[in-house]
Amino acid sequence: MLKKGDRVVMHSNLQARINSGVIWTCECDEFLDYRGNTVVRLKEFGDFYTAFLQKVDVEGMLGVALKRADRLQEENERLQAELELCREYFKKVHDELEKEDLADESVDNILRLNTQLLISLAAFGGGGMSGYPQRQICPHCDHTEEECYENLDQDSDGRVTCHWCGKDYYAMPIYDFLGFEIGKFCEGCGEQESECYCEEAAK
Repeated sequence: MLKKGDRVVMHSNLQARINSGVIWTCECDEFLDYRGNTVVRLKEFGDFYTAFLQKVDVEGMLGVALKRADRLQEENERLQAELELCREYFKKVHDELEKEDLADESVDNILRLNTQLLISLAAFGGGGMSGYPQRQICPHCDHTEEECYENLDQDSDGRVTCHWCGKDYYAMPIYDFLGFEIGKFCEGCGEQESECYCEEAAK
């Protein structure tokens, strides 16, 4: 039931198309008009059928917008810092290349600068050079999930539910390939030899 002061948006009719994105304020509680239809009076519009109105949480929407603005600000600051690092890197490389005698020492210096740049960029997080975000963020409402709710199971189907807006989305952890762990299986128990206790049991 819509009440005085509620905020609503129109949907599923012509007025909804004309006033797309407009949030209206109810001037009174909903009531029955002379035809028996449930209506409510909207400020600066007039009476309107409640069947074509959807109540909205303005405070919640504002909170989401503020969180998105904070994320954008943090991302902008991170990119500015990375840009400054790149500028310093290319200036130092340019200085090395300007040397009259481009000896092996200069090449080593350039390689060292390149390594320092990559390490510094990776330290900023936010995806770094990998391009993947380091936190699980809902693409619908920009809510950052608590770490205890993040999907870290690479064998899952990746479907998760946002604890803020309740919508499902895809989130799959990406792990770096570090190499192979090699070992034999115990012929007695079938476990990896590193986890086998057959010899101790035999003693």
